[in-house]
Amino acid sequence: MGATATKEEKQLGYWMAMSAFLYFSGGLVFLLFPRPLLLVLDSLGKIVHLAPVLPGAMLAERFWNLLAFSMAMTITTASVVVVRNPAANKDFCIPVIFSKVASWLSALVYFLVVSRAFAHLVIFLVDFPLFALTVFFYRRARTAADSSG
Repeated sequence: MGATATKEEKQLGYWMAMSAFLYFSGGLVFLLFPRPLLLVLDSLGKIVHLAPVLPGAMLAERFWNLLAFSMAMTITTASVVVVRNPAANKDFCIPVIFSKVASWLSALVYFLVVSRAFAHLVIFLVDFPLFALTVFFYRRARTAADSSG
């Protein structure tokens, strides 16, 4: 992290390091273990009486799993760029924030309008907090940088 970073920018860097790990790990799961992931989500969904996505989802969802992996690697990269120098590169949070908005909002609408599958609700339950925390740390870092310099 850059030596000229404010305390808030350093905190943003730590958050983005954790985020990069989560996005990279999640991307690998999407790519390598899509069926076991959906089986687990469907099993948990049964407990709360929500619809499954399997067996029908696998053929169609395999295509989208590859795109999800690609998106995860893109936001991992943006996160790592922030980590390398949060003072200079904090605006690389913006594509991560837009990615998370697109993800949680579309998942929530899909869950509410199209499919009551737990797997779709989980996207919202995971990505909304990631979005909110990223916005929180980004805004703090941006405000601190604007007021200090």
